[in-house]
This record gives sequence, structure tokens and C-alpha cells, in this order.
Amino acid sequence: MKMNSLRNIAVLLTLTWSVFGTVSAENDCETPNGKKGRCISIIECGSLLPLVKENLSTDEKDFLTKSVCRQGTRQVCCPDPPKIDREELLLPPNCGKTSLTGRIYGGTTTDIDEFPWTALLIYTKANGEKVFRCGASLINDRYVVTAAHCVRKQVIPANWRLTGVRLGEWDVETSQDCQFDRRGNQLCSDPPIDFSIEEEICHPLYNDTIKKYDIALLRLQEKVNYNNFTSPICLPESTTFSTSNYDDVTMGIAGWGLTEQFRKSQKKLKALIRGENLERCKAKYRMDIDNTQICAGGEKGVDSCNGDSGGPLMIGQSFNGRESFILVGVISFGPTPCGQKGFPGVYTRVDTFISWIQNTIRK
Repeated sequence: MKMNSLRNIAVLLTLTWSVFGTVSAENDCETPNGKKGRCISIIECGSLLPLVKENLSTDEKDFLTKSVCRQGTRQVCCPDPPKIDREELLLPPNCGKTSLTGRIYGGTTTDIDEFPWTALLIYTKANGEKVFRCGASLINDRYVVTAAHCVRKQVIPANWRLTGVRLGEWDVETSQDCQFDRRGNQLCSDPPIDFSIEEEICHPLYNDTIKKYDIALLRLQEKVNYNNFTSPICLPESTTFSTSNYDDVTMGIAGWGLTEQFRKSQKKLKALIRGENLERCKAKYRMDIDNTQICAGGEKGVDSCNGDSGGPLMIGQSFNGRESFILVGVISFGPTPCGQKGFPGVYTRVDTFISWIQNTIRK
């Protein structure tokens, strides 16, 4: 986080406190979009902290200006819930563990126990039929991270309802998944489990039209019991995790999205992609893409695609000699059709939302 960004925000907040925002003695206030909030320092507000950056868009500057709530301070009306009995983020070696045995000789199909945090979102149509539409990533025993556009009612079809999260899946066409290793030994997973959703939490700055802040948390109705086929991925500890916007960094994606044959894959797939420069990415899309996002990919035929939305962009890190995977991005949007040469996919950058996640998840 740059100090000149903080100075600019401080000036903006100081100049506008008298115009917008109201606050009571109990620190209660109302956000610009009509939600209840608390008047606190912007540094303590996980959902507004991503606005502490250079080159705010007009909409972002307007929202921040209207969020000011106290004279002569950097205090804003923050919609985040108070920190009460919060859950600590998992750290290696308690997360991010995956199969590295290489059972598959070629292709892009994952191993049966590879990336055990990948989840599928279940939608129920008006006729009762259940379908998978988006992906997600398990981050602890009660929460998955996904894209906000997979949750918002304005984005999913009108007659669909988000009703559940499936964990422990590999092959969506079989009731129990099995795979042979190179020696001919068969490994079978536990049956996948469908969890009901207790709470849907989209990032409060998400806007259906500008495609930023495309991140959401889903709280599961019950706790998840971990095993070799269902376990959480690690989250980056802070925004200092990377300062390079992942330019030219090799990262992994996984999901059941559309394949080259324009149908969803029966089995979980994976691919490696490289980070792309944000300025070049912005020029390709001719839209505002900033440091709350990551661009990656652009190789012909290798891309995340429809049905992968909300799924993970991952990077492997070595901790005490053991590799653990970190969730660096959430699949947000890309070109149509997918996999066009020179057009990277765009991902929500998770480390810029760690404060919001920490302020939101609870035991």
C-alpha cells in the first residue's frame, strides 16, 4: 500500500466530511447504498480498504466521498460486521495440501485427490432440477470463496436459486469416484457432500456493471469434516504477498467449466497460465482494470471459461520443505469465446480483500 495513496485519501476524507455521512454517539451510521454500518477508520474497514489506491474511478471516488462520517478524520461508514469471535485464517501446513503424485500421464484432467478445496455451486431451477453453474474454493470448515456475480440475484437466471455447495467432487457423472494409478491400484474417494448455505455475503462494493470487487463468501449450514478429498486452500496473509501484480508468474486454475467442445467437463480439469501486465490487459479490454484484479492467460486454447467463474487461481509456495497452495485469485471474467490468443482472463485479487474476509468470517 503506497503512502501517497494514504495521503490522497486522507485529504479527500478531510475535505468532504461535512458534506456527506451521519453518525450517532454509538458509532451507528448509514452507508451510501443504504446499509447499516459503523463509523471507523478506513484502515480498519476491510470492504473499503481496497479504495486506498491511486487513480480511483469516478464511481469509487463518489462512493468513498459519500462514506465519510466524522469530522477531520479518515473515518468512514463501514458496512462490515464488528469483530466478534472471529475465525483466524488457516496457515500452512494446515491448508493448501494437494496430491503431487502425478497419476495421470497426460492431458488436463486432475488427479482424484488433487485440489481438494475446489467446490461446485448448486442452483435449483423452477422445475426443481439442480444444476452446477459456478465454482468456489473452501477456505475453512464453514466458508467458501466465490465470485459475487455467481451469487447476486441480478446476474443468475431469474428462475434459478443458489441452494447449495458441493465438496469432494471429481467426476460429476458418477456417484462415487475412482481412479487407477500407474501401478494399476484403484483409489476411490468418499462420496461428495452437498451443503446447504446459511448466509450469502457479497462484497459491499460489488457492482454488476463495472465487474470490480467480484468476490463473495458463502457460509455453510454445517461444519466440513476434512479428508484427503475435501480440505481448505490457504489464503495470502496480507496485501504484501506480492507487489508485482503477478506479471509473468505461472499460476494454476481448476474447475469443471466449458471445454474446447463447448460443454462442461465431466471431470475436474486443470491448466497452467501466466500472469499478464495490467496495463496491457487494460488496453486489450478497453476498460478500467486495477490492482484489485489480476490478469492471467492469453494463450490460445488455455483459459478459464464459463462455468469456472468463482473458482481458484492458485500458486504453490514451499513452507518448511512442503508445498502448499495459496488462493491468489477468484475467476471473474474473460473474453468470449474463451481461450483467445492475446486476451487474458481477469481474476479478483484475493490479497487485497484479506482484511474484508477477516472482518466477515465467524466461527
